[in-house]
Amino acid sequence: LIPYSTDIKKVEDTLFDILSSQYVMANEVVLNQNGTKGYKAFPDVISSASFAEYFFSIRECISGSHFDVDQLRDSKWILKFTSVMLKSFWKVDEGNRNGRRCEMDILKGEMMRLFGRFVQISPRQFYAALIEGSAYDTHRGGDKKQESVSHCGSMEDPIVKFLEIYVTAKEDSSVYNNTYTLHFYSILEVLADFSSTFQEELLRHDNFTWAISSFVLDQRLDKRGHLYHTLIRSAVKYLRLNVAFREKVFKKILHCSLPGSHSDTFDIGALELLIEIFRAEGNAESMNGLSDGSTDESHPSFCISSFLSSKTGGMSFLSIGVKSIFTNISSLLDVQCLSLYLTCMLQVLTPLRPAQVKKVMISSWPELDEINFILTQIMTRRREEWNLDCESLITEVVNVARNLQSMLLSSKITGVNKQ
Repeated sequence: LIPYSTDIKKVEDTLFDILSSQYVMANEVVLNQNGTKGYKAFPDVISSASFAEYFFSIRECISGSHFDVDQLRDSKWILKFTSVMLKSFWKVDEGNRNGRRCEMDILKGEMMRLFGRFVQISPRQFYAALIEGSAYDTHRGGDKKQESVSHCGSMEDPIVKFLEIYVTAKEDSSVYNNTYTLHFYSILEVLADFSSTFQEELLRHDNFTWAISSFVLDQRLDKRGHLYHTLIRSAVKYLRLNVAFREKVFKKILHCSLPGSHSDTFDIGALELLIEIFRAEGNAESMNGLSDGSTDESHPSFCISSFLSSKTGGMSFLSIGVKSIFTNISSLLDVQCLSLYLTCMLQVLTPLRPAQVKKVMISSWPELDEINFILTQIMTRRREEWNLDCESLITEVVNVARNLQSMLLSSKITGVNKQ
């Protein structure tokens, strides 16, 4: 009706009024499902899965360009609706865990998308409903990045319960995850930005690290979907803010990617995260521990020191990737991968003083001469020799190679002068 109406706002408002008046009944249908059917009074007529349409329609209404979302904030409608909806959401999630995915997946997905719209409009009301609806502080005005719930009892259980909703990384779930599951992780990001309590629990919980491992690490560059980019965005933000989370992700990368694991090179997701980890540590106030190769986890340079140590052999691992890609470079994807590998090399060395770089060159980088030769080839290679239509990306690779080689030469000369 909306596209054909001369008064779109009136249609949106009327449809919303009709749909929202039924939200208690709709959630009751889902909550009291019997097998694959829905409302217990009409088990052969109403299927709970059909209510995906209901939640979809609610979301469409409140996402309309003419819809007044302020009325939802002012009336505490999101708080009330979410408080009721969460009860049926837990029931649907339990159906997922019991293997009844065919009838539950789309319903759960549409509920997550509606939750996603709610947190966009008012994270304060959604968070209050998640914790405890009755604890909502009605004396605070506006949505602010602060706690806005009068904590009654333990905060941990409802947050943990939400963090532990059922998610699967099976191959046949790829389309579903890139359509629906990404909204779940977007919700987590918004709530973590709103509440420091939620953020602490999110970064401490293993499920978030599992998601990064499952959907970001071990991803080929041409297979990255919306969920990948959603998680990368969140991960990068918290790698910069939280040292403990940064080190936990770093250890996961080493476990998944270094020799003895399933791979002999870094995956694209691992490279993107490593670059951000090294950049974050490089911006730390003190890097003095690098001079003696400190691998103390309490030290701000723990990840960089560990990566550069001869025991880890991080530079050797990066070198294997560079040599493999440059030797067989034939596509845009190869150039993108090469850029990430070289950027990772440059980023991990950038915080070091020249003497520290020289120590790495001597003690834990046996492939240095080969890499120097490749860097020279990259810088002197004519554009037609690349035989690829990606001028800006090639320029980026050449610039990174030039900066990296300049750093290596400068460190080597500095060492000679000191002698």
